[in-house]
Amino acid sequence: MVKTKPFMTKTTAILLSLLTLGFGLRMIGVNYGLPLWLVGDEPPFIIATLQMLKLQTLFPVLHPEIFNPILYFPPYLSYLYLIPFALVLGLQYLFHIRDIAILVSYITADPSSLFILARIISALAGTATILFVYKAGKHFFQNTYASLIGAIVVTMSASHALLSHWGRDWTLSIFLFALALALITDRTRPAPRRACIIALISGVGFGVSVIAGFIPLFVLI
Repeated sequence: MVKTKPFMTKTTAILLSLLTLGFGLRMIGVNYGLPLWLVGDEPPFIIATLQMLKLQTLFPVLHPEIFNPILYFPPYLSYLYLIPFALVLGLQYLFHIRDIAILVSYITADPSSLFILARIISALAGTATILFVYKAGKHFFQNTYASLIGAIVVTMSASHALLSHWGRDWTLSIFLFALALALITDRTRPAPRRACIIALISGVGFGVSVIAGFIPLFVLI
């Protein structure tokens, strides 16, 4: 009798369960507090994205009088929001409000849909962090159980789940740290290539948060 391979291994099933649980925990109460602003780090990125769409520019530096009072963080997270926000606003225009002036007034009065979208993106980044922590553990310890324990710790971490709930730069910075750690510990890749990839991640990360400037320390270690 020919034995068929299982659809997925036990480890894969556990990891997928952790990712599903992690995303669920990070999505609980995703609309909490809206349309009020309860976390100060959220509005700068969202408002800056809306201003870039309004002015049709990718360079906030060209409009310091508008962006300086708004965006006092590196701008890459606002860049990340550009396409998703444009899609949501486009759909609202096509199927709900067929007038630009009214749409602008509507979003200004209640930007809840954009805040929720930013939080979903943050939750996805937080969930992906679980995967890369697992991969980093697998590369470093060469042990499946150790890597699963690391993934479980991140999945159930109340602080990480809380950070992943809000649309701000902290979650994406942690994601980039986990990604860098997973890549730098991957011994199947040549060391010079790993160092170049980490340098690229660090450069991107520095545009998200200055904290990501510490990512090159992984290369030195």
